[in-house]
Amino acid sequence: MSVAKSAVNSNEFDYEEILRNWDVKAEQEKADFLDILYDFYKPANHSYTGLYQQFSKDLTETFRSLIVAGDFKLDFVVPPNDPDSPDCPCEPLCDI
Repeated sequence: MSVAKSAVNSNEFDYEEILRNWDVKAEQEKADFLDILYDFYKPANHSYTGLYQQFSKDLTETFRSLIVAGDFKLDFVVPPNDPDSPDCPCEPLCDI
């Protein structure tokens, strides 16, 4: 968790720590993606607010429809040689 996300209000931010760990490339990629979403959705209120949430909702609904229709198959991913992984990915992870 980043320093910024753990603060309750702006008085608790450690700005020096945030800037020291700032990933310019990652932040630029986020901004570029929001620009793409803005161009895609063309919001009537001309606001970026909620675009990522709308994209997440739309993506989830689209994949759900594809999975239910059988047009997209989910594959279980089990790390190779992982002694803690169950023999079958369908087995419960605990015995509660």
